This record gives sequence, C-alpha cells and structure tokens, in this order.
Amino acid sequence: MRRTTFILIATLIIVVAPGVRAGVVTGPINDLFESSGRFFWGDGINDLYQEWSTANPHSSGWFYASNYSGSNADIYVYTGLTDPTTVIDATLFSYTTSGAVRASEGDTVFFRGTNGYYGAWRLDDFSQSYLDAQWYFQDDGSGNFIPEPGTLGLLLLGSLVVWKRRS
Repeated sequence: MRRTTFILIATLIIVVAPGVRAGVVTGPINDLFESSGRFFWGDGINDLYQEWSTANPHSSGWFYASNYSGSNADIYVYTGLTDPTTVIDATLFSYTTSGAVRASEGDTVFFRGTNGYYGAWRLDDFSQSYLDAQWYFQDDGSGNFIPEPGTLGLLLLGSLVVWKRRS
C-alpha cells in the first residue's frame, strides 16, 4: 500500500506539475561592454533588452529604464540579493520607469518588460567598463523565479528512489 501511494504521488508530481508553471531560463553574461548597444536575453521570442553604463567606483553600474533609453524594461534593484530564484513574486516590486538606477556587485537587478515578461541579472563583477552577471528570464510572464514544480518533483523522486534502495 505504501509503495503504491508513493508511486501515485510521484507520478502526479511529474506529470501534472510541469503544466502548472513554466520555468526560468538562465544564462551567463561575460564581459558585456557598456554602451555596446542593447543586450538581448530571454526565451528567444519574448526577449528583454537592456542598456547599461559603468559608474564610479567601477564596482557598480547604471541600468536604464524603458522611458529613458532603448531598453524595453523598467528597473528594480534588490540590494544584496544574490539568488533571484528565491523571489516568489517580482511583480510586487516598485519599478523605476524613467531614468537610471544604480546597482553594485552582489545586487540583483529585476526587469519588468514592456512586453509583460520579467527578468533579472545577478551582478557578479564590474571591471572598468565590463560587466559579468547571470541572467534569468521567467518564460511564462509571471514574476515567480522559484524553480518550477516539475523540477522539484524530479528531485524529490530521485531522493526517494535513492532512499528506497538504501533501505
């Protein structure tokens, strides 16, 4: 009985959960030069694009909102947040729609696209006029950056299988 219940629950998590919410797409930003045009990122269809410039000291930069530049996103800086995948609802942030917002190494910059999509950059390093970061894009248009339930279900299933083999 216990084994049958476990298999039923695990199957439901794997089959049903991926349809509940789409996932977060992510990738690296390496040596992005300031003012080198727009940096595009996303799912290839609903991309966000952003312009930025360095600030003094060089461990920070300016990120430009949609009504100020050629960017298609409004800006919110979450100071000191290094893991955007802990954010449940980025729609609640107070985004800057005009002007520039300053962010530093170790911050996460959230973007609310004029196309209705959300993204984030985890700022790893500013070096003179270059930026290294990790980008995140929520491909279902929500502001939820926590990993999708299907992934969590697979991790749970894998853990339970290992546990079962050991016992």
